Amino acid sequence: MTEPALSPRAFRAGLALACVVFASLALGGAASDSITYDEGPFLHYGLLHLEGAAARKQVFNSKLPVTALHAAPVLLLERTAGIASTQLERDPRDEVADPGAHWRWKPSPIALAVGRAVAVAIGLALVLALALGARALAGDTAGLAAGLLAALEPDLLAHGHYVTADVPAALATLLLALATIRWARRGRARDGALAGACFGLALLAKFVLLVLAAVVPLALLARALVSRGEQEQPERARGLAWKRGLASLGAASLAALLVLNAGFFFHGFPGQLPERPRSERVAKLEGLIGRPPLPVPASWLEGLDWTLGDEERGASYGNLYLQGETQEDKRGFFRYYFVALAFKLPLPIFVLLALSLVRSLRGKQAESRLAAPDRAFLGTLALGFLLFLSFANRAQIGVRHALPIFPFIIIEASLALAALARGGPRARAKAAALVLWIAASVLSFAPDFLPYTNELIPRRTLAYRTFADSNLDWGQADSALLAWLEDERSAGRPVSLAGEDPVAGRLVVSVNALVGVSRPPRKLAWLRELRPVGHVRHAWLVFSVTEEEAARARASR
Repeated sequence: MTEPALSPRAFRAGLALACVVFASLALGGAASDSITYDEGPFLHYGLLHLEGAAARKQVFNSKLPVTALHAAPVLLLERTAGIASTQLERDPRDEVADPGAHWRWKPSPIALAVGRAVAVAIGLALVLALALGARALAGDTAGLAAGLLAALEPDLLAHGHYVTADVPAALATLLLALATIRWARRGRARDGALAGACFGLALLAKFVLLVLAAVVPLALLARALVSRGEQEQPERARGLAWKRGLASLGAASLAALLVLNAGFFFHGFPGQLPERPRSERVAKLEGLIGRPPLPVPASWLEGLDWTLGDEERGASYGNLYLQGETQEDKRGFFRYYFVALAFKLPLPIFVLLALSLVRSLRGKQAESRLAAPDRAFLGTLALGFLLFLSFANRAQIGVRHALPIFPFIIIEASLALAALARGGPRARAKAAALVLWIAASVLSFAPDFLPYTNELIPRRTLAYRTFADSNLDWGQADSALLAWLEDERSAGRPVSLAGEDPVAGRLVVSVNALVGVSRPPRKLAWLRELRPVGHVRHAWLVFSVTEEEAARARASR
């Protein structure tokens, strides 16, 4: 069946609608959420980086220049309009995280609003890149489907309005994948340089994306193996001859290094490994090669050492938690991201992924419009990164760390949605029903997208039994809690904060405190035996403890 013609005007109109949907929902979330735990340090680092004054310390251990995108308009307002970007607040927690510090930098409301507006713009760029990339790979209908699915994906909506590096990392990874496919098809040095530049952007977003240096070659190998049995277009059939391949690889490496150093304004070039590494892996590397000059910024190397060291010791995050088990030794759960994806992705996405797999098994892969080698590349890239996070990285504090694979999940799902949209009336009705299902599921949480869980968790007050941390409680509901407590007090319904000692009455507690992420899990073990009766924006749970339940808890201690 030939694909119905989709005019450029219709594609643009559909994509514009997807962008409006994403921007409206993300801005609504940005306006309603209080500042999360990470946004202050991210924005602060961005401002210091622009001023050339950013120094590594615990609070800035993993921060990279991508945050300068959020900070640039904030600094411009401060310099031109005299609008203050900072507020200093005393916070004793900083003295623990960073000895000698006595004040915590906090963005002003205007600075946070501006930084979040930039975050929404980056999220829109991801929606556009997904739509245009899927269109280039699999046709107009798939492109439009990818844009629509991205605009309604709750995890992209949630993190697409925060001043963090999660969505920029997903965007950089997608651009790298698209550029690498283009390079593999054409084999030109300038295409290699483009892919290298995208890799440089990824290294300016998150240190963990360094693993793509190993995963991308594996994905290219998978693509090459599938290509052997495929009849490709003449453009693709050129291949990569050894001479051209080496030239392209050199261009890619040079472009990556140029972009990485440009992100640091060429300060600290060349860099060296730290004299006293915090990371065991960096220490082993230094033992092998010493401390020769390296073509990367010194601050990037220092930050990599900080990040690896903190990941090895679990120094920069709380206890790990999954499905009722709290790990104080932070050794990690191999199933963490699989569980998080199972409950955080909308169920219609899984339906579409299953349909896409079934169509492939039935030999209908050609109808997807996505060439088998390119599909193998994207699938291997996503699976390789997911396996790395699951087995070689212990910083399991939220599905947001897996956001770089979300574009590839969406592209695969868009193939099935596009196939349904190209079908007969029944197939198109199924496509519409799946989109409406996603919309209804996601909008039922609006504007509270961070704690989104699909229908596999029917009772939202019990989502904490599956996961916590930035999946549910990242500080985004703190202002809502204060307002709710004031309303309850005014109405004569007093509420107390839950503590270690069992007491009767109405109690409220954060998810992270309850399950033992932010405090020792034994502290509130007595309260975990009870069931909450309500919640405040999913991150704070309300309990109604009877005298009998409190007495029983005291007796069992």
